[in-house]
Amino acid sequence: MASYDSSYLIIVSAAIPLFIHPASGETTQDLIDIVCRQTEDYGFCNQIFHQYLKSPVTDMIGLAQITVEQSLELSTLTRNFIAYNLLPMAATPGAKKLLYDCKASYEKVMSYFQFAAIAFFSKKYEAVYRMEQMAPRALVGCIVEPPPPYPFNKLVGLKKQMRVLLSMAVICGKDIAHSRTLLFFIYVC
Repeated sequence: MASYDSSYLIIVSAAIPLFIHPASGETTQDLIDIVCRQTEDYGFCNQIFHQYLKSPVTDMIGLAQITVEQSLELSTLTRNFIAYNLLPMAATPGAKKLLYDCKASYEKVMSYFQFAAIAFFSKKYEAVYRMEQMAPRALVGCIVEPPPPYPFNKLVGLKKQMRVLLSMAVICGKDIAHSRTLLFFIYVC
């Protein structure tokens, strides 16, 4: 029985790196490429990661931190832009309703990422991922199609950036949540 347990441990130990990072020796840019190629705007995604990297060498957890922080920042800035710049300029009840709906959507996204940030810094990556998964659904409540006239059209670009950040966050969140869950599972076995 002891030989079975030790051979099982050796097999599982050898498989861990394959699940966490399939290709050994992945560089920061490799990880960025893995994430950004899954988004609708590779260039914006790549730019965000490089602009906010805290170190030239980082792992998926470092990239996930960038997505949490930047998603929270952009959702807050967009919510404030709507509340303080666009709503006072809305001339019709229909425009005001659209903007109130958008403001409410961004408040939900902000709330999810506030919780995600708390969970992230507590190293509760599964909770981070759950919060990140809910955010894109909240953003659906902000309807800005067809593009409205200036200055309301700025909201279209902000929403696209938010969608890209949310997809970046979900991709990174899934990776770190599943990597940690796998390690916990293997530790328990």
